[in-house]
Amino acid sequence: MELPNVHVPKAMLAPMEGVTNPVYRQWVSESLDCAPVGLDTVCTEFVRITKHTPNEKVFREAIQRPKHQDIQLSVQVMGKHIEHMRDAAELLVQKDIDIIDINLGCPTPRAARGGVGAQMLEDMDTLKKVLTEMRSVIPGMLSAKMRAGVTESALVLERAQILEDCGIDFLVIHPRRTIDAYTGCADWRITAEVAKVLSIPVIANGDGWYPTDVLRLLDITGCHGYMCGRSSMRNPFLFDLFDDLLKGKSPRFVTVDMLLTRLHVLILRYIESVSERYALGRLKEIGRWVMTTVPTSKEQKRSVLQEQTTDLVFQRLAEHLTIQEKQLGPIDAQAASTHRLMPTPTMFFEF
Repeated sequence: MELPNVHVPKAMLAPMEGVTNPVYRQWVSESLDCAPVGLDTVCTEFVRITKHTPNEKVFREAIQRPKHQDIQLSVQVMGKHIEHMRDAAELLVQKDIDIIDINLGCPTPRAARGGVGAQMLEDMDTLKKVLTEMRSVIPGMLSAKMRAGVTESALVLERAQILEDCGIDFLVIHPRRTIDAYTGCADWRITAEVAKVLSIPVIANGDGWYPTDVLRLLDITGCHGYMCGRSSMRNPFLFDLFDDLLKGKSPRFVTVDMLLTRLHVLILRYIESVSERYALGRLKEIGRWVMTTVPTSKEQKRSVLQEQTTDLVFQRLAEHLTIQEKQLGPIDAQAASTHRLMPTPTMFFEF
């Protein structure tokens, strides 16, 4: 079931709590070539649907689209109240949202206590009712983003099949369990098995840090497309660089000047739209990820993050990255030919 001009994504920005707000979504959608190349869908932070009836105010930020008309918007909702999840879906349909997604992957303790996010995989009866009600009011795209499980992954295929039977149009799979949080390696073999058994498109997610990672991810899993989240914070050009590889071009390496120029744009937008204090927090969070692109000691990281203004944090970050670039060359260049180690067979794979 599709709306006109809406398609199953091939390159998605993942939903990230506290990160994928409208400013960030717009920022990532602006490519190296000043055109929406590589990325075709951006996802919102999850919108929590509680025991209270949802209203338009809840979705005020979620429904803000990127300026590029070719980029689709996926709004993610998280909750277990059957009627309210249906009501939320109806509100989003009225706003002509391209894709409505249900969060079945949030691993936080708060989500677990509330029985939502990944924890909903432990209550498939409620989940089926929620999805059935949502499907009944969504004429367009309905998707789900799920983890491999909570404490084990043995039921991942059965659960994925149930989601397909409930009428979702495509599935995003992050092959870690709740108890893994974001540690260890995402087990792409789980994703490959899910893609084999489902008849709907599957989107691969997890550990696509470099363009070459994403290429291997699609090759190993046979998935329709991919989703990247945290890796976009360390390299906002990731989608463009991967698009280069797909088109047979030599991958462009990101220079420190390119990265700092883009980061400066983001921070200025946060200052203008929210506040200096908020921008400082965003800069420190993204700065932590950016510093993983080069060798960074705990002392070096501390010297950057201890500053208390955006100007000083940016200055310290620029100094550190520039020194490393002079020694190593373009950011991430040393990773172009690296081989990603897969987890051992006993790590998650329990079929």
